[in-house]
Amino acid sequence: MQIISSEILEAIPQQDGRVSVTERHLYDDGGLYLYPYFAQADWDLQEVANQRAFNINAEFARKELQTAEAMNFEIPLTKTEFRERFTTAEQIAIDNFNATYQSNSVLTTEQKAAILSALEHYKDTTRIYLSLQKTIDMVTMYESLGIIASGRAAEVLSHG
Repeated sequence: MQIISSEILEAIPQQDGRVSVTERHLYDDGGLYLYPYFAQADWDLQEVANQRAFNINAEFARKELQTAEAMNFEIPLTKTEFRERFTTAEQIAIDNFNATYQSNSVLTTEQKAAILSALEHYKDTTRIYLSLQKTIDMVTMYESLGIIASGRAAEVLSHG
């Protein structure tokens, strides 16, 4: 994720000589970040906003590098790319299973908790790592329950 634009949304002079500032930063995924603060009257507010965006982008890059290193520099898939590794029939079966797993009498309480944890993880992420244990566990569980055919987990999780 990166900040692609920064602007001063408002700059309101205060009685004590400072300025109440709100910066608006736009992320490349469409998200917005508002940053309110008090500035000295002689500050170049746009330069402050630009420097903040530079620092935030550097922190994003540092975290992405840490994640890449932790994942052995694996290139992650988008949710769409990961989903496309399954056939249409498998996608439908997985969607149906994910929507009804809580009422499934075959699953143990622990399995249901693991599924919920994985679903929450994938709902909040934009990148799917094939070597992440949650990904491996979820795909192999789909195979063990017959939602995808025997041998398909290895195919879905392959890096080729």
